[in-house]
Amino acid sequence: MTVVRDLTNQLTPPGLPPPPIAIDVSRERVRGILAIFLLALLSLVILSLLLATIADWLTTTEVSDLLDPLITPLVALTGTALGFYFGRATD
Repeated sequence: MTVVRDLTNQLTPPGLPPPPIAIDVSRERVRGILAIFLLALLSLVILSLLLATIADWLTTTEVSDLLDPLITPLVALTGTALGFYFGRATD
């Protein structure tokens, strides 16, 4: 009887289908990490700008000039990642 190794490096007797690969688990883990990272990055930028305004390191004009190039792409990326993650998590 010949025994074959499959992609999961498990021994499978001939004639039996190989066990399923747990790609979904690692894929969901990566999606979750990316979503949390983007949400943390967005929070960090918002809190930094708020702190800089409260501490008078930046004027409100300077903060409003920084909001457009910083917040807009981060909100778009974070919203897309969270929507994709939670949209796929229910399937």
